[in-house]
Amino acid sequence: MFSNTFAQNLLKLSQQLLQFSFVLFPFCFLSTEVHAEALKTKSLYFFDDVLKVDITSELTSKTGSFVLNIIDPSTNQPWTDLTAKHFEGSLEMTDMDMGEIIAKVTDVKPGVIRMETKFSMKGSWRLNITVKPTGTDPETKSIDFHIK
Repeated sequence: MFSNTFAQNLLKLSQQLLQFSFVLFPFCFLSTEVHAEALKTKSLYFFDDVLKVDITSELTSKTGSFVLNIIDPSTNQPWTDLTAKHFEGSLEMTDMDMGEIIAKVTDVKPGVIRMETKFSMKGSWRLNITVKPTGTDPETKSIDFHIK
């Protein structure tokens, strides 16, 4: 069947692959931590702290989904008068000029909005959120994040 030399070489190769996998194993967790960090909730305050937006995200290297919980900080209750038509979302790379991507904005339920987008490449990005309440000038706030 197989020569003794072939079996020995195969055994050495499998041992080297096993050692290599132990070297790579910690990096699997490092990658998971980077994506998990993107899932943390971040808060932005608009109009002199009259409106709070809690943002959670689900990010991959190709797509992004940002869920915005619109809250009245004085009551800590959802602000149900504001809907997707009162919000705009855009994204841009912070370390190179790749133009602006407009996010798709939809209502999830009263007081909850979703912004969805596709990323053109990995790198440093900025999400710009503009709130446009009726009868008030719009206000824009931004959050920076990184796609790996």
